[in-house]
Amino acid sequence: MLLNNDGRYSLNLEYCGYSKPKYVVRFLGIWVACFDSKVDGHICINAHAENRNKILSGVLCWHYTYYSLYLHLLGLMSFLTKFKE
Repeated sequence: MLLNNDGRYSLNLEYCGYSKPKYVVRFLGIWVACFDSKVDGHICINAHAENRNKILSGVLCWHYTYYSLYLHLLGLMSFLTKFKE
């Protein structure tokens, strides 16, 4: 597996609300995701770095990112409306 040598990423075993510690991926100290295995954490780092580079180079436009956020918000809103009844 190709490892990302970018020092802005970290992958550490941390307690993060689960009964057992998980491998937490951070970019510039900001939480990205957590995984049960270190291998999955490295895969996440590589994918995150690739998408960042695509966004910065204009290949992946910001609209895609906003659309993804919009879909997550819609899902959250529909989840919350279940509890209104």
